Amino acid sequence: MKKLLILASLLVLSASTALAAKTPKMFTEMDADNNGQVDVQEWMTAEKKKAEDAGKKYNEKQSMKRMGRKDANGDNMISADEFIAARKSMDSGDKAKKKKKD
Repeated sequence: MKKLLILASLLVLSASTALAAKTPKMFTEMDADNNGQVDVQEWMTAEKKKAEDAGKKYNEKQSMKRMGRKDANGDNMISADEFIAARKSMDSGDKAKKKKKD
């Protein structure tokens, strides 16, 4: 039983280490409480700062639309996996647009 618990602990540690390795820096910076998910408040805080840094006006409605596109399961939180999937989808769309131009 003890060996099983140790093995299970190692698997959890391995999975969390693998997730941390593939999680983009942008996501970890938005995840202020380091719980592995970006909630609405964390999203809006990051988006406001991004707009401010760019000298633009923050638009909450547009920001929430962007969050909704990343929140695949509709729980008003973006997991690292959802964030990564959304980024891959955006990258695929960008590549398709580039091919059309060529």
